[in-house]
Amino acid sequence: MREDGHREEALGPDGLRSRNALRDDARFFTSGCMTGEERVDCLTATFRKHRYALHAHETFVIGAITSGCGTLWLQGTRHRASPGDLTLLNPEDVHDGTPHDDTGYSYRVTYPSASLVQRLAAEITGHEVQPHFRCRVIRDPAAATRLVAAHLALETYGWSLGTEEALLLAYACCLERHAERFRPEAPRGREQQRVSRVKSMLEDQATSSGVCLADLAGEVGVSRFHLIRMFRNEAGTTPHAYLVGRRIEAAKRRLRRGEAPIAVASATGFADQAHLTRVFKARVGVTPGAYRDGVSK
Repeated sequence: MREDGHREEALGPDGLRSRNALRDDARFFTSGCMTGEERVDCLTATFRKHRYALHAHETFVIGAITSGCGTLWLQGTRHRASPGDLTLLNPEDVHDGTPHDDTGYSYRVTYPSASLVQRLAAEITGHEVQPHFRCRVIRDPAAATRLVAAHLALETYGWSLGTEEALLLAYACCLERHAERFRPEAPRGREQQRVSRVKSMLEDQATSSGVCLADLAGEVGVSRFHLIRMFRNEAGTTPHAYLVGRRIEAAKRRLRRGEAPIAVASATGFADQAHLTRVFKARVGVTPGAYRDGVSK
């Protein structure tokens, strides 16, 4: 293992990478209690074949590439991320993630809640702010090094005063350098109000199998086609994809409590465990069982 915590690629007698070296490798773990009872999920991964489906998170996504090159689509643009680059996503940023080429990429990423980031931003500025990252992929080797070091320490040693401090200081560095301190609320137009209403309905019915596009459209007074187009324009995704995202977040909460994937699948609106596993891995990068083992109490 290298000093940065990543596995060296094993070479065979002919100088070619071994079959094991070409496999994807991913592991979730938790930071422990950062503030009160709040935890931060963490992922370390090397992906050569895995391609994330379009998805979004309820949390911020703060990470750094450690080797190789990955790409992600967001806001209508395909971005490249290489060593020394930070990935700074806001809650509900719709994105994917793919290797740039067959050599793949490795990265370390954290998922702090919006409330944790807002509290930290308030501590930094001395008043309430709504932090927002304008540039989602940005080159900052110093901040990336700090984040990777904190992430590796958490993986190696677990939660402690020192590792909590290191992670919070890494977040503070990202916020101070790259977050907008204020983001005034723009007046909400009719389309935004309708989409907000549909989002609320989808969240309320996230685990129900009876969600109907016609009912959603009727509730806000538009056609089904107009709803899909309007929702995509405002939210960056379709109503169904948004619903799946809410189900994934509900599944994560249950898995963090240690529930079995088969029970989680039936409780969160998936057809069966195989359906949950397929959709979960496409958006999270690991299977539900691997996620539960990494972050459950």
